[in-house]
Amino acid sequence: MLTLHLTNGDHAATALARSGLPGDILSWRDLLHDGPVPSDGDLAAFRKVRGEFLASRGWQSQSAAIADFTERDTRLDSVGPSAELVLWVEPDLCDQLQLIQVHARLARRAPGERPKVTICPADCFLGPLKPEKFVPLYEAR
Repeated sequence: MLTLHLTNGDHAATALARSGLPGDILSWRDLLHDGPVPSDGDLAAFRKVRGEFLASRGWQSQSAAIADFTERDTRLDSVGPSAELVLWVEPDLCDQLQLIQVHARLARRAPGERPKVTICPADCFLGPLKPEKFVPLYEAR
């Protein structure tokens, strides 16, 4: 079974990658609590609006943001019903909005086309965790 770990960003992904846990890692890079967030029913339009916003802040070029969103969305869309999607989210607004966005995307699929979704019970910030601290959280999912 393919395992895809979805994290809230690169700091958590880096530590998770060093944990020794099986599977691939996907960083969900977007600060949805800042700037316009249109419906993601049209992903190309959503990526364009979010990319324009990120570029306007100087955080990333619009083309880089759109490329990142496209790659991220493609990876999420490729996770099929025989896979497990492991969600690593923190108890803050940014991560909770990302969690809602991911679940909304998955809910558009037919039930038989959705991956198994689990969440790791993190009541802390994941980025500063030592790699070995990810293992017990993973086992408690």
